[in-house]
Amino acid sequence: MKRILVLPILSFFGCSIVTTAPELGTRLVLPGSSYFFWSASTASGRTHETKFAGITYLVEVDKSNRLIYISTTDQNFRTPEGLGVGSTLEVLLAKGASQPIADAFGRFYTQLPSGWSAEITLGSGDTEPALQQSSKVIRYFKKKSPSSP
Repeated sequence: MKRILVLPILSFFGCSIVTTAPELGTRLVLPGSSYFFWSASTASGRTHETKFAGITYLVEVDKSNRLIYISTTDQNFRTPEGLGVGSTLEVLLAKGASQPIADAFGRFYTQLPSGWSAEITLGSGDTEPALQQSSKVIRYFKKKSPSSP
């Protein structure tokens, strides 16, 4: 079944606005012209900053306009677990997140049961030598894995 999502979604004639983020693999029709730039998420693609259900997202689509990456730093965003930007590592782990891992650049990430990933700061002002229970989420994201169809 083909799914096409037009952003932004308008609500009129009593239609309700969808309140969840678009899912990976969804075909997006982005308003206006998308811009191209190198993306850390997949190293290529068309990216666009857009609002969806009142939340600002950075989305990236492939050549067939299918969503391959979505991220947000919007303070109003909530994961299905009820977490938002600023949630602490302690709360993430209590909600079932995996133990954080570092990438080659020293940034820390954890995976939530809902499929969202969280990027976490080191601590107060990034001056702490290691992650602390008080370390906070600075963004949430999902990306298509290289093995995904």
